[in-house]
Amino acid sequence: MSASASPQARTDRLTKSEIDKSGTGRVMLCVHDAENGEVSVLQGSREVIFKDHKLVARIMRAAAPEGS
Repeated sequence: MSASASPQARTDRLTKSEIDKSGTGRVMLCVHDAENGEVSVLQGSREVIFKDHKLVARIMRAAAPEGS
């Protein structure tokens, strides 16, 4: 169920083709280790684990309580 990957962002936006290929199910993201930038992306029974420090920083800042 677990796979490792290193996604390379081609642009800031997905193409229609990429959206169609990704399916219609919900996508969930879990930050496992903020310090090391480890993230899991889950869709259906599929899990992809990768490291992306910039993404983790954006997520953690967005999740922080206001005023912190």
